[in-house]
This record gives sequence, structure tokens and C-alpha cells, in this order.
Amino acid sequence: MSPFLIYLLKANAAISILVLSYFLLLRNEKFFKLNRAFLIAILIFSFALPLTPAANFFKIDQIENHPTAMNSFARVYNRISKSEQPIANIYRDIASYHPTAMRITSMQIIFVAYLFVVFILLLRFLFQLFNLYRIIKQSKKHLRDGIVYCEHDRELSPFSFFNYLVINKSAYDRKQSDQIVDHEIVHIRQWHIIDILFSELAQIVLWVNPLSIVLKKYIKLNLEFIADESLLDHGIDKKEYQLNILSSSFNSMRYPLTNLFNSSKLKLRIKMMNSKKSPTRNLYKYAFMLPLILVVYFIINPLSVQTLKAQVQKQIQPQEIDSVIAKSLEAMGGKDKVNALRSIHIECTVSVSGNGMSGSSIYDIVFGDRYRHETTIGGQKVILCESEATGWKMNPRDHAGIALTNNEITEYKPDLYHGGYLFNYVELGNKIALEGKEELLGKSMFKIKVTTKDRAEIFYYINANSYQLVKEVRVYKFNGQSRTRVFDYADFKKTDEGCIIPFSTTMTNPQGTAIHFTINKVTTNIDMDSKMFAEPE
Repeated sequence: MSPFLIYLLKANAAISILVLSYFLLLRNEKFFKLNRAFLIAILIFSFALPLTPAANFFKIDQIENHPTAMNSFARVYNRISKSEQPIANIYRDIASYHPTAMRITSMQIIFVAYLFVVFILLLRFLFQLFNLYRIIKQSKKHLRDGIVYCEHDRELSPFSFFNYLVINKSAYDRKQSDQIVDHEIVHIRQWHIIDILFSELAQIVLWVNPLSIVLKKYIKLNLEFIADESLLDHGIDKKEYQLNILSSSFNSMRYPLTNLFNSSKLKLRIKMMNSKKSPTRNLYKYAFMLPLILVVYFIINPLSVQTLKAQVQKQIQPQEIDSVIAKSLEAMGGKDKVNALRSIHIECTVSVSGNGMSGSSIYDIVFGDRYRHETTIGGQKVILCESEATGWKMNPRDHAGIALTNNEITEYKPDLYHGGYLFNYVELGNKIALEGKEELLGKSMFKIKVTTKDRAEIFYYINANSYQLVKEVRVYKFNGQSRTRVFDYADFKKTDEGCIIPFSTTMTNPQGTAIHFTINKVTTNIDMDSKMFAEPE
């Protein structure tokens, strides 16, 4: 689901809860100015709360630890997957095997339909503004005390819009006209139009939620309560004023984007004018506002997944991450054996799911210095070489090596190190976090997250019993787009030097193609000819 649709769901949930709370607690209270503040707060918090990050009281996903090493070979198999010319793209038949990449999803259709309705409602809103502009422009205007009086001869209910007061004085006697003007001046002086426009725009964005319409009506009605109360407090006769409202409500056209003297819900306005003032003790209801906002926050932004998992698992202690990584290193054969690796040569058999294609791959690594892989499949060869700062690649259609871009060098650089992103993560500018435990293939797994200085995120799943790395999920940006690759490791065997590595790896690339690697031969600590890493002439 797109982030915008998630945001809309949260905003609709927030506005629904807050509107219902107003309905239950405050709608009958005569603290109109407090109600105005509460109603505006509903609008503000409904749109703001979904943007706030989820709370994480235990900070489990932010704990850093000392440099450690993980599976030295966790990155050996990803070269084909990370190349921006992957097998699924190099060979046309594999690319056509995954046509879903360009398929329009149902969520995209819903998103477009939602925006289409928003667009129509926005056009209607602009058309209403244009009509108001036209009425004001065609009226006879004069300025007094900062208010522009616009007089006309239409059968149109009197209204105010910002500092414009629009009225047909010929339709009323002097006393009625004075009451109407005084009423609209209250709206103008207190900037009630801002509330109305804000609620209109909110209802346009959240049109799917009927409670957004209810909120808009409550806002308009409460503004009329404020203006009515102001006039009555200044000594206007209540019965005459109510009769004036009733008489001016017949046979006149109204505009929804304005403060209307004879607005709808006249029965409620008259009932409120005749009711007693709310007792001061009822002010306690407004004290619920802050707790209510917190409740809404935790409903639409629940505690982070890491925090919830930590609670369920009795709050896995932060220091365990060092222990988990150390035990995983032991499961690889021990820290000394891993650190003793200077170079490695691996020969693999490669098969691609879905089309029966197979081939071979050769990986050569001089740890901390150089890396090379070449894969032959379908009679075609892919080559990639890199070092700390430079690199090149060659695909079947290339007649010469092509230099790696800076993004590619950054993307491929972890393969130069024993533990990829985990080994010497401080020097690499990475951070690690223990996110708790998860069930995977019926077994309990520690989940460790690595965040690089380039904001890539890698999730490692380590068997809680054997402490072997069995899965890796990598989320990264390439050319501004988010991509995910998944590596599943199995068939762990010991090499001649005593290191334990997965001899079977299945990589699933962003297009959904599964590529399986099976190691046939491993040779370590051999001298490698530097020419094999040089760009071909």
C-alpha cells in the first residue's frame, strides 16, 4: 500500500475518533470558544498525527555495539543480483517471464480514483469561490471600520467572507438589517471564515469519511453559536432576534463557503440560545483533550514493531546483540579462522527458476582489496570487478568493460570485507540493531538490522539454536527507487581450512526471479594474479 493511502487511512481514523468524542462530550456545552478551539484542533491533529513517528520506548532498534564479524560469505552470492544488468534483464526470455513488473495494481487504481474525486471536489470548491468573487465584484461597495460593505438587490441570504459583508438591505427593515450586520461583524472580527475554509478543504481530502462532513457542520454551527451569543450578550432582544433569523431564512439562496446569518440548523441555534449556560464544573471535560490526543496517536501510530516484539519476548536485552554476533561467528568456524582468510576462490553451479536455464559462476575475492565474479549462462558471460574506489563490468552486449558508477561502487563495496556490512561496521559508517526474534520456517530466529551510511537497510536472520545465518533481506535505493533482494542460505559445510559456509544459496531479485547457487569448489588463501581484476582492453 502506498504511503499516501496509509496516511489517508490514519487521518480518517483520527478524525473519526475525535469527532465522536466531540459528539459525546462537548456538542451541548455552551463554552463555544473552547469548542471552536477543540474543533480546529480536531482538524490539525487529524492531519498532523499520522505524520509523527511511532514511539519506541525501549530504543531497541537504535542500540549500537562494538565491531564484530558475521558470515564472511553472506555477500559472495549477490553479485548477479545486485548488478543493474541482472540475468533477468540481460536475457530477453527471462525478462518476458516476469511481465508483472509493469502491471497496474488494484491499489494504484484505488489511489487514482480517490484523487479523481478529490480533484472534482476541488474544482467545485474553486467554482464556489469564483461565484463569491463575482457577487462581491458586482456589488456596490463602501469601506467602514475595516469592513467592506457590499450591497446588492438579489434574493440572497446575507453573508460575510473575510472582511466582506454582503447584504441586500432592501429586503429587511432597519432593525433586522442592524442585527444582521452586527451578527456578521462578529464573524469578520473573529476570522470565522478561516475555520470554514479549513473544514471545507479537509472534507475534500477526506471525502470518503462521512464524519468529515459532520465535523464541517459542527464547525459552522458552533460559529453561529458564537455570533448569536455575542449579540445576546450585548442586549439584543432574544425573541426579536430569533424571529429575524426565521424570517430571513425563507426564499433566499445560500453559499456554503461563507458565514451565513440564516444558516441551517435554526432549531438547534434557537434551542441553544434558550438553554442555560453550562456550569463551570463541566470544564473538566476539556481536560480530556490531551489524553484523547495521546490515545488517538497510539491508535494510528502504534508502538513500533520492535517495541511490541520486545515486550512479547520479555524485552530482549540490548547486550545480547554482542553475544548473538559472537556465537554466529563461532558457527562460522571461529573468529581466528575467519580473520585468517586473505583470499577465496569459489566455483558454483547456477540455475534460474522458471525457465530451466543453468550455468556456472566463479568468484574471486582478495578481502579488503579486490573482487571479481564471472557468470556464464545460456552461452553468455557477465563479468564484474571492483576495488575500494573503482570498478568495471561487462555484459553480453558490451564489447568492452564499462566503468561502475559511484552508486554501483558503493553498492558493491561490502563484498570486499569478510563480514559484509557487519564486519568493522563503525569504520564503514554502519549501525546495527537487534530487533528481537521471529519465527522462520518453523524455527526461532534472531533478527538483526544493519543501516548503512547510505541508508540501505539489511535484515539478517540468525538461527537461535545453531546461530547460522539462514536469511538476508536487503532493501536499498538504486537511481532513487527502492529495491529488495532476498538471500536464503542452506547446506552449511566446512571448508578444508575449517570455515563453515552455506554451499546452497537462493537469491530472489526485485523482479521475482529466483537464482540458485550451489558451490562445487572452494579454495582459500591462494595468490591471485592482479591481471584478472584489470579491465579488458
